[in-house]
Amino acid sequence: MRLVAFVCKIIALGQTVAEEAALLWASDHGILTCRNTSTAFTWPPRLTGREVSRRTAWLLENVLQSEGSILLTLNSALGPEQSKAIEFLGANKKPFLHLWSSVPQVGLLARSFLESHAVTILNVVGSSRDTGEPIETFARSVFEALLISTHV
Repeated sequence: MRLVAFVCKIIALGQTVAEEAALLWASDHGILTCRNTSTAFTWPPRLTGREVSRRTAWLLENVLQSEGSILLTLNSALGPEQSKAIEFLGANKKPFLHLWSSVPQVGLLARSFLESHAVTILNVVGSSRDTGEPIETFARSVFEALLISTHV
């Protein structure tokens, strides 16, 4: 098995459940990962303005290092950090895809996104508002749908 569109590296801050699930999934499947080492502490449930600013700066750094970003959330509402990241993505002409749990065929959408943009380094962004098993399960299901068989 390999990941569609030749994705060879997944980067994320690893400070949300969705980001951590993506990094763990990638490690489980032999895909290189990169976690921003500046985030070696756990974010509190409610971020202060300064903490949001630091996390946003690290998100923007990951955006520049990647060729595309996938934002995984449980619903379509975006927080300030995700909104800033999306603005930055647009300003830097970086492709992104926002998937949430009620979107049909998320695997197909993600696959199409990665293939059409030839993403080899993927940035994954989550929301600190999404916690627990529902977002972890959703994130893992998106990545499982991206696996393709290398056997003919």
